[in-house]
Amino acid sequence: MPPIHLSASEIVWVSQLDSFSISGKSEPPKSITTQAAQAIGLLCNARRVGTRWQVKNIPATPTSELSRPGFVWRRLGKALLAYLFLDLKASGPPPDLELMGPGKETLVHLGSLSARDIAVRVLGTAAFWMSMRIAIGFEANIWSSFYVLTGLSTPKDASPAFGSVAKASTLRGFWGSIWNQWLRIGFTGHANFIVDSALRIRRGTLLSRYARIFFTFAMSAVFHHIADVTAGIASSNAGSAKFFLLQPLGIILEDGTRALLASRVHSARVRRIIGYVWVAVCHGPHPPPASPPPPPARPPNAFLRTNGHTDAVWTHTQPYTSYPTFPQLTEPVSTDVCVVGAGVSVAYELVRRGHDVVLLEAREVVSGESGRTSGHLTSVVDGGYVGVARARGEGAARVVAESRAWAVRQAGDVAGALGVECEYRAVAAYEVSQYARGEGRHREEIERLRGEAAEAGACGVEVRVVEGLAMRGWDGEGGRRDAAVVEGQAAFHPTKYLCGVLRWLEEQQNFRGYARTRVTDVQERGVEVVGVGNKSVEVSTLAGPKVECAYAVEATAVPLQKLSIVAEMECKRSYCIAIRVPRGKMEDCLVYDQARPYKYVRLTPCDAMDDYAVVGGCDHKVGQEDTTTRFDELEQWFRERFPAAGHVDYRWSGQIWETVDSIGFIGKNPHAKRTFIVTGDNGDGLTNGVIAGRLITDEIEGTPNPWAKVDDPSRCASIVKALPEMSTHDVQVNNQYKRFLQSDIQDIEDLGQGEGGALNPTTSKPLAIYKDETGKVYRFSALCPHKKGVVCWNTTEKSWDCPVHGSRFSKEGICVTGPATTGLGPEDESAKTLQRKAMEA
Repeated sequence: MPPIHLSASEIVWVSQLDSFSISGKSEPPKSITTQAAQAIGLLCNARRVGTRWQVKNIPATPTSELSRPGFVWRRLGKALLAYLFLDLKASGPPPDLELMGPGKETLVHLGSLSARDIAVRVLGTAAFWMSMRIAIGFEANIWSSFYVLTGLSTPKDASPAFGSVAKASTLRGFWGSIWNQWLRIGFTGHANFIVDSALRIRRGTLLSRYARIFFTFAMSAVFHHIADVTAGIASSNAGSAKFFLLQPLGIILEDGTRALLASRVHSARVRRIIGYVWVAVCHGPHPPPASPPPPPARPPNAFLRTNGHTDAVWTHTQPYTSYPTFPQLTEPVSTDVCVVGAGVSVAYELVRRGHDVVLLEAREVVSGESGRTSGHLTSVVDGGYVGVARARGEGAARVVAESRAWAVRQAGDVAGALGVECEYRAVAAYEVSQYARGEGRHREEIERLRGEAAEAGACGVEVRVVEGLAMRGWDGEGGRRDAAVVEGQAAFHPTKYLCGVLRWLEEQQNFRGYARTRVTDVQERGVEVVGVGNKSVEVSTLAGPKVECAYAVEATAVPLQKLSIVAEMECKRSYCIAIRVPRGKMEDCLVYDQARPYKYVRLTPCDAMDDYAVVGGCDHKVGQEDTTTRFDELEQWFRERFPAAGHVDYRWSGQIWETVDSIGFIGKNPHAKRTFIVTGDNGDGLTNGVIAGRLITDEIEGTPNPWAKVDDPSRCASIVKALPEMSTHDVQVNNQYKRFLQSDIQDIEDLGQGEGGALNPTTSKPLAIYKDETGKVYRFSALCPHKKGVVCWNTTEKSWDCPVHGSRFSKEGICVTGPATTGLGPEDESAKTLQRKAMEA
């Protein structure tokens, strides 16, 4: 109870004073026990009735409440009514976050608010103050009833918490006569001490008078601000501090104008009306506390919707409930092409060209990494064009530039053709130096940037190096650096785009989509020699039904195979935050720094007042590093460069697969004739997906494509050149098998609720132990079904991650990311039940 804490110093103080010091009257000496009881009674006696600190304008206690029984019954009755009101309010629908967001809770931006915004603002302010009055009244009535019932206070001392609304025609009257004194009395006592004892300002002076008011409200501002932040409200969004600091200024202005108003307006009634409006205006800026938008409601089987426990910023405007839904495959079907893994861009191109397509998704559509990306569309490659030219040759580098530039434009063309509103826009990309001029490695880095810009320019990329690049809003440390500016890039809302394309596919006669249909194997059947024969592909599913097709495309992030291609990639976790920035204050562009691992930034709309800066990076290998510190690192990095940044509303992570030569694998699966793969996105899965749609469709139709050889999964030259790196990677992968001898926890009791860990008992195989929020324990096999690596617990995403090849499993042990195709085996009945219920939900 806040008044207890606020009055704690007064309890100690008052209990050590004599009776005269307390009441100001000559009374017989009292024992220390009596004095302590009197001090405790002050917790209820908020207005200090009967003491020398008694406040002014005390509301009279109703006659019906002067007796102890009458007081207790009436106050408890009022408390019950208040509780019923608050319960009804809490059970009502949540507010519209677009209308109640930061910025709209203040009248400062009145000119930019719509009529609806203003109406919500007025009604919201009234509802806020009414709710606060009822909540405080509930608390006051409960505690005063307790103190009067126990004899620690008298009905007369426990005066009503609030005065008459009729006195609300001035700010001074509102705070001095109407609004409760439970909190402010503590502040007033401390303000008096500061003015009288610390500053020694002479009582009775104008300075003393206003200094007391200022310090009282200043302490109230600090208290309420701390309360807001403790309640989870962003410091930058909490409006209480500003509100309380404005009140003494309002009182000073009010005192200065009352005499003038009295001389100009002779009607007391009109003056009161003007006063009510004035008080309402002064209270208008106070927000119903602005809190970050709550995450969309998570279904019990959330792993079917997304790859982790966290939600990406895209759910802010595209919640999971708005995604298209597809039925489960329950019977065998046949088709021209079966696309496994919801490769939306591949399916789109095939359907557009007239092929009959069946699309299979293990969970719900858009539940994979595409829904957790940062939404960049870029021709910038991680290894750089210098690296591509060195590994593959100048011709390959030009093909990479050409194909990726086409993909960036094609995504926008598709969105336009289908009428998909996905925030697509062309922007420039800035590759910014991480070192300022004068720092030791600045020259080396700039020379590398110049070399990269020259190579990219030779490949057809429009790029230039700018010294001292100034980006709008980047006013902090590192905000003005040398950079390479790459034109012709784009940004968009990835899930709006994918959902829009899927809705178009749903309407096509030559398309069928199935969700919750996990594929376990893709096998080519029959014989075909030099195009002669009868060869087909059989796609097997976990539930049993099969798909017979002429061609299959594994757009599964990782192919459904044991090693081969999988061994040529590194799997990494990448992190993102969405942090509020004032709308229009930050330049709309893509930003990449040159650190390793690097960080990247882009904008996406938030609400009428703010945008979101999506800040990503801090990559690390799956299951091999701590996942909990990355978000703070991203936030600190961005705030140092963009001081106007506000609250971080979203934090999430995703997974990327990097090839040894920074170019994806798109084309026929090695040693296959009719099975294609799309993998090795190098963090550019959206761009690669669009390229894959064209390459694979051309291959199926027999149309030569000059880009095909560059992304060919069977390429050898660049892989051979990267053998030293691959050897190092293999050593690191094999080193993860030492987890057979290690244990994340020594005992199940080491786990907190909602946590997991690998336990390696000496008498059995390693176990993955999960303790849910109620403390119930579930045991799974800790061995990844793919290559028997020992999984580890991902604290951020509440998942089991395999550090060997990157397979991931939900906390229930269900596979969410390959190359594994099945989940972790349950080791007790509770785990079996948990897994079954999750799948049936």
